[in-house]
Amino acid sequence: MKGIEAVIFDMDDLMIKSHQVHMGIFRDVLESYGVRIPSDALMREEELRFFGENIKVPLDYVRQKYGLAAIPLDEFHQRYNELMLPAFEQRAEPMPGLNELIDELKGKYKLGHASISIRQKIDIVHRKLGIQGVFDAVTSGEDEIPHGKPAPDIYLVTAEKLEVQPQDCLVLEDAPNGVAAGKAAGMTVWGIHNQSIYERLGIRLDLSQADRQMYSLNEAREAIRQMERI
Repeated sequence: MKGIEAVIFDMDDLMIKSHQVHMGIFRDVLESYGVRIPSDALMREEELRFFGENIKVPLDYVRQKYGLAAIPLDEFHQRYNELMLPAFEQRAEPMPGLNELIDELKGKYKLGHASISIRQKIDIVHRKLGIQGVFDAVTSGEDEIPHGKPAPDIYLVTAEKLEVQPQDCLVLEDAPNGVAAGKAAGMTVWGIHNQSIYERLGIRLDLSQADRQMYSLNEAREAIRQMERI
């Protein structure tokens, strides 16, 4: 691709199917505090608060909604993290087309992974998906990231690790805050819509800030091939 030296991936619901896993963890956290709810009750409102946000945002909503406000948010978050790692160890699945896209890119572009998740979760996902060592730079929520998305910090830090100028990076994102972060960093951004989530929740996220919008990683792979022919 002309002018592109690096491709930077978001993770949740871009590389892996995350939302259903997170909703299950939310239920497990609530049950650990004695709150039992039907399996389908904890879904739409919580999921709508999850897109591109720090996990503490939907966690705080869940804590307040189910009468657990007396429990400190940090403690609630710690309980979530304790349950999250084994959940992703068991249930992490790649988004369709991920491995094919990575195969298309590696060796031709530097690859970055930028996620607000903790590093342990990222390592689990890489291992489960068989992509350990694929990325030239990995930035997690444990790095020194002064501001979360939609601020550009996480993408600027990743570009610096890759030793690539921001304008020479392509970002793949699935959430409005992530798209805004990539654009604020001065990067080219492709917004990848997640049709399965849209159909389940009856929504469509606004990714109109992206330079291009697509509906799958397979479509992104084909777009890259076409651009390389020009």
